[in-house]
Amino acid sequence: MGGVCWWLYNRSVELGDKVFLSALAFKTLATLALGWLYQSYYSAGDILNYFRLGDELNNELWLDPVRYFRVIIGVDHFEAFDGQPGVVFMAKLVSVVNIITGDHFWLSSLWLSLFCFSGLIFLVKVLLQLYPYHKFGILILLFWPSFTFWSSGLLKESLAIGALGFLMGGFILFIYGGLGRNRWKAAIPAALLFLLLWQVKYYYAGVLLLVIVSFLATRMLSQKLKITGGAKQVALYFAFMMLLALIITRLHPNFYLERFAEVIVNNYETYHHISDPEDVVDYDDLEPSFISLAVHSPKALFNGLFRTMIGESMELLKVIAGLENFLFLFLVVAALFRINGIKRKQVLLLCAMLSYVVVLLIFLSLSAPNLGTLSRYRAGVFIVLLPLIAIQNPLIERVKRLVK
Repeated sequence: MGGVCWWLYNRSVELGDKVFLSALAFKTLATLALGWLYQSYYSAGDILNYFRLGDELNNELWLDPVRYFRVIIGVDHFEAFDGQPGVVFMAKLVSVVNIITGDHFWLSSLWLSLFCFSGLIFLVKVLLQLYPYHKFGILILLFWPSFTFWSSGLLKESLAIGALGFLMGGFILFIYGGLGRNRWKAAIPAALLFLLLWQVKYYYAGVLLLVIVSFLATRMLSQKLKITGGAKQVALYFAFMMLLALIITRLHPNFYLERFAEVIVNNYETYHHISDPEDVVDYDDLEPSFISLAVHSPKALFNGLFRTMIGESMELLKVIAGLENFLFLFLVVAALFRINGIKRKQVLLLCAMLSYVVVLLIFLSLSAPNLGTLSRYRAGVFIVLLPLIAIQNPLIERVKRLVK
């Protein structure tokens, strides 16, 4: 692990020693805090289940190595597995990590956090190449508390955010010509990372695929037909999104159009049933229809962005979340003042980023209305949203000048 950290440090010298080491220390502390929270406070939860199942599967390795590998590749079924495919995948992956760490919970947690950290470092480096004078805003990806916390340890988000960091960084390099002749060499690792993302968070992967393909198709057709107007490109982009959405909805049963709204409402009702009343968001009269989903979308978007709010609860974790969300609200409002400074060539990319945020956040807010769960799930949104609102943010620029 130390060797990987040293390699990362050598690849990230432009961040500066203090920034890199501070970010690594912050990620490590978040990993330890998350493990403590699940072990000592919750005494149950996903990461403990993943570790337990991985440990049980490793016992099979010493008893019957051949069967162990058959279970890993999906040929045989392991009796202890009784859950969703994402749970089974995580248990298998944690099993492999446990072999490296000697079934050590904390070391296994740190390994997965290191993968997440690596993806974020890659994305930050790419953004620094594009915006070298806005380092303050870009580094928010490494230091935003809830985002760092909920993308650590043995959570699915740890793998998902790491994969998203590499994929988004590679995509930015691709569209700005930063890959050069290596673009085809990057295709294989990109495909593997996308498969990893699909296994742990298929809805992150589905929306990301929809946005990227729509963006590339719009840009190619605009260049061919010499469409330069921002409004025309945006209209073309959404036309492609609607067309591609019909295709992507066939990639996973929960995406099927004939049951998409029903899946969201069923998830909503399940969370309502298992959550305390003060921890869940109410969407009155939510029905399994696209009209009902559209009616509740503005409220879902607000809740996904800004709840929990200050004053909703005096519980310590919720007070901390409320303070962070209040700061986030300030940053969003401040970011709105730079709209007039957006260049025409940036409109299409900005539209793609916003559509990713809005579509995914509404889907998450409606289907997972528990505030704690939503705070964790929206990590896949914040990896796009944080730099979007922080780069060239007037409030952050003023703070930077005061610090200097």
